[in-house]
Amino acid sequence: MKRYYPRIALGVLALLLFCFGFTLIRHRDRSGAREASIQSIERIGGEVQLVGPINGRWYHSVLPATYLQSPDFAVVLNSMELSKNDAERLGFHLRELDHISALFLLGLPVDDEFIDSMGELHNVSILNLGATSVSPEKVREIFKWDGLESINFEQNEKFSEDIASNLQQQFAALKLER
Repeated sequence: MKRYYPRIALGVLALLLFCFGFTLIRHRDRSGAREASIQSIERIGGEVQLVGPINGRWYHSVLPATYLQSPDFAVVLNSMELSKNDAERLGFHLRELDHISALFLLGLPVDDEFIDSMGELHNVSILNLGATSVSPEKVREIFKWDGLESINFEQNEKFSEDIASNLQQQFAALKLER
């Protein structure tokens, strides 16, 4: 039995090296897709900023747990005209950014159709709808996005202050249920 120990050890080592190599390749591919998404968002007039330090210390580039960590982004989309296809592509590129700390839709012609074509963004923590015309029913659907922690829609032309405060209370109640 002892003569098989070196073979078993080499097999386990080969398996570990394969898994680690696969993880590094996948991370490189995700980084490339993330970069392409950032460039596409900036090409249509958006602004993407890295939030918080990533790989800030020397050991962050050595340890796999910190090296493979996805960065957080803040995305600002301000005053641009987008078609339905552009909104679909924008939603795709926003989903490619693994985690978005804050998404600001300021001055965009955002309505219910725009939100539908953009799709659900479960990777957004804070959503600021700004001066949009999203209906209260669509905002209630947005509440169901998994990662959403905060939403701001105070400047919405379809909302009175009563509707806005009612929606905030509903969102707070939904957060408590999660």
